[in-house]
Formats: sequence, structure tokens, C-alpha cells
Amino acid sequence: MINYLLKRENIKMNKDEIEAMINNTVRDLKIDRTKIDSMSLLEKSFDYKCKKIYNLISNEILKSDALAYIASPAIRKDIISNNTISAEIVVAYYPFEELKKINYKNTPVNYIYNFFDENSIGAIFENTIKNYTFKNSVNDFIKQNDLVKLNIKLFQNNILMKDDKNVLIIANHTNNFTINNSILNHRYGEIFSINDPLGRKWEMQVIEIKRTVSMPLTNQNIYFLKIPYVTNLITLKNFFFSMTKKQNAIKEVMRYFDSLISELENTNTIIIPDEFINSKISDYTHQYLEKVNPNNRAAIEKSIQEKDQYGKQIIDNAINSARREIVEDIVKKLVYTLEKIKVHDTEVNQELNLSENILFQSNNYYNRNENKNVNTVKEDLINIKIALKLLQLNAPQLFLVIARDAAIAV
Repeated sequence: MINYLLKRENIKMNKDEIEAMINNTVRDLKIDRTKIDSMSLLEKSFDYKCKKIYNLISNEILKSDALAYIASPAIRKDIISNNTISAEIVVAYYPFEELKKINYKNTPVNYIYNFFDENSIGAIFENTIKNYTFKNSVNDFIKQNDLVKLNIKLFQNNILMKDDKNVLIIANHTNNFTINNSILNHRYGEIFSINDPLGRKWEMQVIEIKRTVSMPLTNQNIYFLKIPYVTNLITLKNFFFSMTKKQNAIKEVMRYFDSLISELENTNTIIIPDEFINSKISDYTHQYLEKVNPNNRAAIEKSIQEKDQYGKQIIDNAINSARREIVEDIVKKLVYTLEKIKVHDTEVNQELNLSENILFQSNNYYNRNENKNVNTVKEDLINIKIALKLLQLNAPQLFLVIARDAAIAV
């Protein structure tokens, strides 16, 4: 049984203290008060205060147990107004000695490696070079399926609610209101505004338009790809084979990791505080309601409150998600620490360069992430290495095959 400890902090504030909190937030976060409504500013300020309290509590915990796992905070909001705040922040943490009770070795998992054979990869390669496309920047009107980079501002009652830069949107015709549909037929460099069905104003500026261009690959145009040491279709094929195997192996080892976490969740009793569960239920249902049709929100909210069959399913999903988060994070923390997982700068740079390769912009077998950077690649590599180490400890023969295909050292 893996037990937790709790630290609590009551937050009670009067009007003067709340105003001071808001002023500190405006100063620290450089907020323009003319561009945010009072309730949003209050909520942002309260969240900022909770974050600072959480950081203080976390630092206090880590002073006595540097390897403890600290869960995300559970925040109970009793009263949040410009006159009074009454709330509680609860931080659950698991001492490292408790984490070490989890046995993550010699755990059998029902898993079969789905690999690409040479013929399958060869067929994919031939299809790729024959139907190769790439995204080319154009100074034109936006057309269907264009990848568009936008600056977007959202106003409600003439108050700025969001100000997002360099947002990537795929232009797509829809019958209902979407940004994807609204940008069609607007031009590169244009600034325009539209109103949505809720009466909000969206102001957008078109920063870049990228259009899919067809270009079958040949020995004559292979230079366009700018891949080191690739000079013809033969060397391209070798590169393609290794990269397809690599990406598939990474997907597969993360699938193995998911299966192993499920097994460890079933075979280890990890006690999770009610405060954490209740906070996650609140967050999960709030996010769920934001995504549904506004016309259906009241009915769904009622289902959740009354815990009928539909509402109970949503709550159960929230509970399962909360438990999964704790178990997965604990196992990652444990393996990262005990197995001394390390990621070197050279590995990060190598993976980042591969992810940016133009060959895979239009290849469905390769998950291209437009927002990859040094930090996200390093985090990805840590997770992959944790999964590979678990595979090595539990299925060493399979590890040799997948690690070879992934071309990542543990």
C-alpha cells in the first residue's frame, strides 16, 4: 500500500487583501487592466496566488524529501468575490520511501510488437515519393486545406479576452461557425474581424499561408529535401526505412508503457486523497462542458449533478483520469530516479533536426509536431527512455528489437 501525506493552506482574504493581491498580479504578470474584465482579473489573480502558495509548499516538502512526488494542487473555492475570498489549497505528496514500494520489474504485460516488415515499408516509400507533397508559402487568398498562421484577438463586450500569436489553423469549410471556415477567402497580410453566434468579436491577422504542393520525388529534385548524405533515391530509401522503423518503434514502446501502467495500477494499491479526486472531477467536468454544444450544457450539467447514468459515466471518466495521472507520474518519477535516466544535449539536437525534416511534413506515418522545441523534445526523450527502460527490465529480448528500431540508447 502506497500512502500519501497532505499539506493544507487556508486562504481567507478581505477586500483590501484582495485588491493588494490583484495589484501584485497585474504588476508581476504585466496585465493591462483595460483589456480584461474584473471577474477574469480576479480569477487570474487568485490562480496566480494559488500557484505561488503551491510552489512554497512544494519547496518546503522537497527540503525534507528531495525525491518526493508532489501531485498537482487540489483547490476548493468556497467564496471568490471582490469582497471576500474563502478557499483551501491541499497538496498531496508521496514520500520517496513510499514510491519504492512499487515493484515495476518482472511485470508481465499482454503486448505484441506491431512492426513494419520490409515489404510494407517499401510500399509506403514508393507511395510517398510518387505522391510527395510539401507545404509552400503563398501570398494569396486562403483556400481549402491551406495551413494558416494567425494572430487572433477575442473580444467580449469590447473587452479583450484572449490575445494569441502565431496560431496554426487548417482552412476548412464547415456549415457551422468555426475559425477554420471563417478564414477562407481572406488574403495574406489581411486584418479582419467576425462575430460568432455568442456575440463575441474575433479579430484576426493572416501572418502566413502554406499550401500543399505536389512534387513527385526523383533523383533530379532530391536535393530539395536537404537531407544530409541523401543524394539519390537509393540513399533516400535507406533513410526512409530507418526513420519509419524509428517512429513506429517509438509509438510502440509508448503503447507498451500504457499497458504496463494499467497493469501496475491493478497490482499496486496507491491511495489517492479524496481532495485530489474531487478537484480533478471539478476540472474534468468543467473542461467537458466547455467543449459541448452550449445548447446542451444545462442538461449535461444536470446529469452530472444528479449522477444519472450519463452523468455518472462522466464522473467515472474523471476519477479514472485522476488515478491514471497519479500512477503514471509516480512510476515515471521512480524509474527516472532509480534507473538514472539521462538525456544529453546531442540527443535532443539530433531528434529535433529529424523532426523538422521536410520529408515528413506530409507523411501520415510520421507524427510531425509543428511546435517542437528543445524543451518538448527533451521531455519526449525522457518519457521514451523511461518506457524503454521498463521494457528492458520486463521483456529484455523484446527490448533489444524495439530499442534497435527506435535508435535511442537508454
